[in-house]
Amino acid sequence: MHSTLYIDEQSTQVQEQKRANYQAHYLSHAAQGIVCEILPITLEAQQMLFLRRPTDSYGASWLVPHHEDMHPSDTVLLHLLSYFDGAFEPDASIVHSTSWRYDRRVGQVILTFLVVLPQRTWMRQWEAAERLRFERIGDISKVYGDNLSPPVSLERDAVLAHALDHLALLSRDDMHIQAVLMPEWMDVLKLRLPKPAGLFVGCCYSDLYIDGARGSMTIS
Repeated sequence: MHSTLYIDEQSTQVQEQKRANYQAHYLSHAAQGIVCEILPITLEAQQMLFLRRPTDSYGASWLVPHHEDMHPSDTVLLHLLSYFDGAFEPDASIVHSTSWRYDRRVGQVILTFLVVLPQRTWMRQWEAAERLRFERIGDISKVYGDNLSPPVSLERDAVLAHALDHLALLSRDDMHIQAVLMPEWMDVLKLRLPKPAGLFVGCCYSDLYIDGARGSMTIS
């Protein structure tokens, strides 16, 4: 019994070391090109939670090098299937491209994907085993650039706020999203929907993003 427990602990340590090595490899070798940014969230008791990998710092998103021979959506799906080791449920989850940005510091185009996961018991089991950490997401908001340029800098929560606004609109208009999104999300997302009087006010907004999944432009 003790030896089995020791082997399990060793296996967990090896997995964590592999993840740390992968992250280090990414930081040192993926300085340029296209990177997929994953923002995995779930909802528990009306509280929105961000799922963080143990090797990531607080407030960080998941950054995954894009495979050149794949569509970016497939790169994200492949990573989710690999990382969650069979626990990922494609038919009960949402993976949607919400924005892109250019990081001048490292010369990268970052494609952002919001990932909405159904709340499951395995998540807390992973947290207890230190395979996953949760960050509570409170009141977050977007940041704005000017009429010609994007914001000077973007932190994860600002990107996540834009993604949630995007999801709120999809929950209202997209039947595929409506079919998968758990009903309890509606109370959370309705607070992020635009007010009726503001839906058709002018056209000159500074918060402009490109929807990478559909190739269309989203102005919010």
